[in-house]
Amino acid sequence: GVNGKRSSKFKEGPVGREETNMDRTMNSDAVMDTQAVFAALYSVCEENIAFFSGGAKGTQGDAARRLVGAMKLIQEHAHSLEPVISGFAAIYHHFDFDPHIPANGYRSLVKVVRCCLLHIIHKGRYITTNRRSIFFRVAHNAGEMEAYCNALCQLRALLYLAQRLLHDNSHGNLFFQD
Repeated sequence: GVNGKRSSKFKEGPVGREETNMDRTMNSDAVMDTQAVFAALYSVCEENIAFFSGGAKGTQGDAARRLVGAMKLIQEHAHSLEPVISGFAAIYHHFDFDPHIPANGYRSLVKVVRCCLLHIIHKGRYITTNRRSIFFRVAHNAGEMEAYCNALCQLRALLYLAQRLLHDNSHGNLFFQD
């Protein structure tokens, strides 16, 4: 665009003011509970997997296969994460600073995973809405979904370590004691 600015008034991702506010709204616990978040994730992934599994040839086909692979792996991670997130949600209040300040590392970790899932849902819906457009870039969107998939994989590993920490420590203690 002119002077290094994007010429399009339609932005993808949380760049514009409206989308930042929308992301804030999506992250509030009142909007979607954990089950609804996972249900929305599975639904948007299934819809895009079905669409892109058609079998285009050439570079578009390779990018579509990458996108399908990333979405299948996201679903796999989500199926493993769902019971873990529910488990942490049931107990993390025991580790809050005090009853009036609901804050601790377990709660923060669950919030970060939830935020990642909501971003994946948002991107998946963007793909669903725009995939038939002549301007839709399958390879670019496949790359973004692969990045989200990698982030989700790392968050899954962190949750596993947090689970170990929780189970290896004596009841109610955040830290290991000799």
